[in-house]
Amino acid sequence: MVIHFDELSPAEPDVEEWEARVEGWVERIRQAEGAETLIESVREWDLAARELSTWAAWALIRYCQDTTDAQASARNARLDALGPPLQALDLRVKRAVLDSPHLPAATAVLGAQAVALWTLDCQTQDESLVQAQVREATLASEYSRLVGSARVEFQGQTLGLPQLMAWLEHADRETRHQAAQALWGWYDSNAPAIGDIYCQLVALRHGMARSLGEPDFVEHGYRLMRRRGFGPDQIAAFRDELRTHVVPVVRSLRRAQSQRLGLPSLKAWDLRVLDLLGNPRPDPSPAVQLDQAVRLFQRLGLDEFFQTVRRSGVMDLEARAGKRPGGFCHFLPQVGLPFVFANMNGTSHDTKVFTHELGHALQVWSSRHAPLMDLIWPTYDAAEVHSMGLELLSWPHMDLFYGAQADRYRRDHLSSAITALPWMAALDEFQHRVYRQPDADHDALWKEIEASWEPDLDWGDLPHGPQGRRWQAVPHLFSTPFYMIDYALAQTCALQLWSLARRDPEQAMERYLALCRIGGEAPFLELMAGAGLRSPFEPGLLAELMSEVREALDALEAL
Repeated sequence: MVIHFDELSPAEPDVEEWEARVEGWVERIRQAEGAETLIESVREWDLAARELSTWAAWALIRYCQDTTDAQASARNARLDALGPPLQALDLRVKRAVLDSPHLPAATAVLGAQAVALWTLDCQTQDESLVQAQVREATLASEYSRLVGSARVEFQGQTLGLPQLMAWLEHADRETRHQAAQALWGWYDSNAPAIGDIYCQLVALRHGMARSLGEPDFVEHGYRLMRRRGFGPDQIAAFRDELRTHVVPVVRSLRRAQSQRLGLPSLKAWDLRVLDLLGNPRPDPSPAVQLDQAVRLFQRLGLDEFFQTVRRSGVMDLEARAGKRPGGFCHFLPQVGLPFVFANMNGTSHDTKVFTHELGHALQVWSSRHAPLMDLIWPTYDAAEVHSMGLELLSWPHMDLFYGAQADRYRRDHLSSAITALPWMAALDEFQHRVYRQPDADHDALWKEIEASWEPDLDWGDLPHGPQGRRWQAVPHLFSTPFYMIDYALAQTCALQLWSLARRDPEQAMERYLALCRIGGEAPFLELMAGAGLRSPFEPGLLAELMSEVREALDALEAL
């Protein structure tokens, strides 16, 4: 039976009732005479926790769909308030498992990855932090509400930010300029409020890390991301590889773009436009794009997956006023369904975001039967390989969306994927420096970092950006610190799948689908090695990939 999203109405959890159940599981684990009782208790807890997780996902999705809806906002406020206390209760179960003398025997059944993740959770969480975590969640939601409720008058219309951003791809340069002024004008007028939210978040996170004995939030933040096998030193070396091998490629791509546009140099409002023909665009109707997507997933041999998602109503794709900007994929574990959220605005970005989020959805749907909820999703670094991988593996089928313009889309897609890498590295460096120096001037810091990573960026007469405030438009900084570099790590792996697909598309798809099915049963580097992919930290890998990227872009340029 197909369950439709609109039929869902999960009950809000009763914290006192849940605490009583948790104490029961904890006591059973402590009194267990063997691993069997421990494992049985964990499985009961995990099954019940799927109900809570489903309510949390549903509440967040409903809020993101309309940040102006009073009922959804109240429910999201409850989620912000209940989330940390519920997490603290779950920690009691995890600590009981980790303290059990039967842990070695139980690990053989539960899996080493689950035990390692719970160890990280216990190192980063403490019941004394609950109130600070509630405040942290509230502030992140406040940022989402602020940008989600934005209204900007432009071209005789009242637009939300995702709708306004579509105008940044207009073929007429002055129209793009005006759209950029309107967009960054909104951020400029809201800069004090956004800056204050971030300052409070930084102070909160620094304080929580210090209360756990950490010198600052950086190592603590890595543990919150559940990273295993690498740390800040490896990430710094990876950023050095990006600076050495990717920044020169990006600068050459920008010069070629400037020449195609017939401009002596690019301004910030020119960056999203390929050439004088304007960017290739899909059909502006999300309904038409969905019909095209049916054929895409048929060609990929994934018809059952996509039809299940479509019939279940677990996609919200069209941009509209009040809807939170951006895109994401969530999971409803109780019903085994992903939820895809996007803001289609009639640009080529629609196809990238759609295939990206459907990559997440395919992965989590493929691994939905994992024995523990913590093993359904991989950690963020690995998860983005599935999303970026599907973006690139869908290339042979872009004729469905773009017809004769498919190669122009591929050029746009590949070049934009590469030009985004320095941006991701800059945001990562920014966060490392912010959390090492929590009292620093964030705008001044960003201005310095942006100039080193994107030296050719010219803001012209736009507001906000020249003041070093471009970072304020990045929701990940508010909700999920240190996430941005995971996109760059994952892109390095996804490009390897793309490279393989150019030679052997069937093998590339086989590896990709196998990676999806494994889910989160191993840490990032082990998952990549299991799929035959090289570590993104391997010296020289980016140099090889950039050489192939240049070759591919030269071929696409000649078409």
